[in-house]
Amino acid sequence: LVQTEALAAMTGVRLSADELDAAWREVLLFLEHTWGSWNSVSEPQAEFTISQWERKKEFAENAVAQSSRLRRRALGSAPSDAPAATPPAAIDVLNSTQWERSGVVVLPPEKAGLIDGLLDANGAEVESQRLADGSLAFQAGAIRPWSGVRYRVLPGRATASHADASAGSPGAGATLDNGRVRVVLDGRSGGIASLQRLAQGRELVPAGEVMDEYLYVPGRDPAAVEAGGSARVRLVDSGPLVWTAAVTRQAPGTEDGLETRVRLFAGSDRVEITHRFDKTMTYDPEAVLLRLPVAIEPGSTVVSGPFGAWRPDTEQAPGANHNYATLERWADLHDEAGGLQFVSVDIPGIQLGSIGTDATVAGWRESTDSAPVLYSYVMNNYWETNYRAGQDGPHELRYTLRPHGEFDEAEAERFALQVAQPLVTRATELAAPIPGPPLRVSADRAVVTLLRVHDDGPGLLLRLYNPSAETDSVRVAGPDGSPPASVVRSDPWGEPIAADGAGAPASAGGPISLAPREVATFLVEP
Repeated sequence: LVQTEALAAMTGVRLSADELDAAWREVLLFLEHTWGSWNSVSEPQAEFTISQWERKKEFAENAVAQSSRLRRRALGSAPSDAPAATPPAAIDVLNSTQWERSGVVVLPPEKAGLIDGLLDANGAEVESQRLADGSLAFQAGAIRPWSGVRYRVLPGRATASHADASAGSPGAGATLDNGRVRVVLDGRSGGIASLQRLAQGRELVPAGEVMDEYLYVPGRDPAAVEAGGSARVRLVDSGPLVWTAAVTRQAPGTEDGLETRVRLFAGSDRVEITHRFDKTMTYDPEAVLLRLPVAIEPGSTVVSGPFGAWRPDTEQAPGANHNYATLERWADLHDEAGGLQFVSVDIPGIQLGSIGTDATVAGWRESTDSAPVLYSYVMNNYWETNYRAGQDGPHELRYTLRPHGEFDEAEAERFALQVAQPLVTRATELAAPIPGPPLRVSADRAVVTLLRVHDDGPGLLLRLYNPSAETDSVRVAGPDGSPPASVVRSDPWGEPIAADGAGAPASAGGPISLAPREVATFLVEP
């Protein structure tokens, strides 16, 4: 929804404020944890329990339907996602962030089946690769902030991937290497046995361990944890734009095991991991985690929160929870030379150092385990009221890893924002207007966390966040770089804040001074 609001500002589509509010309402009501039955665990089959879950589930289903409808409207797309009978004339790639972006874009099979090649604005062939699953990957470059780049569709241009897509041999691993990052998958466990950022030549997986290890806890005692079983690894795509490995492994607590896709992209340090599994049904206590140990010297862990980030122990209030935590988008484990950023858009729960749940068995910790290990706390059914007693059904978990040099919090925030707001594609006609920036924002550290058309007029709501320990100077300009008509500090809904001290309206075209960690909203008239 946040990205859709920015896309609408780019395309000039005015979305209904009432419909946006309705979609946000469904999101918030699903996330509000106390909407559920008090007897959800003690009587999971009771009519009251089942009816409460059906109502609760509707919030998520409605949010999906409403946000998808708003996204199609913002992009000017057809009202249905059904595959087209003929290929589109062109594909637009849209950048919804405030900085220029390039990268490999992957059209899924349902959109790429009738597209075999692309030409850029100069008529030059765009490098592309047909992936084993039928997707089409191509290199998109130099997309300006809040803008789009158009590619004309041509047949017969894609380069087939040359990887061996056979079933793979038991115990055989696989290596992915794009010249920037090298990933070695262990043939026995299916986990990551080696992860290196080649510019440093540094190994980030501790000797004798694997990263991204599946763990299942039957019951409440973390000492009873079970690891996944034997794995089968196969190389699926081998460049020049995308490198993919597919892993299947035995996984207790699932119907058919765990399916994992590990992927690298040309020119990027990003390691993309997608897990899929069908969870078995049980009302017994259980938990699922993924373990990521990091080979660093004694260093630091930083966890992102809503408009902020914190360090375990040193930046937690007395009495804070040290058994488990939640992240907004990312966590980072590093020493002075560098480390690993973990980005999770889907799964917010984490544990640090060692498994600390369930607290009724493990006890409440007075400090955080300092071992450089992160656990993605995928799921559990330990809570005894308001939640479903079982976790059955299909699940998809998406993670991104970024090995890096010296830690920079502003850089970490920007990278995670790019993961949360990937480049967007749309099918279009050659004569259609190409989306452009409704304004320009220049900042060394600050990031834009909201750009939306103001409900009550021609202005734009712009929210800025400074994710660093230093004051940042931000300049706002119109689409052509000229000073905007006005830039006024406002409340979150666009009502101007009285001009007193730090709340004074910023002058048109003048710099905005953002203090460390400051969040501020502005009403901008370009």
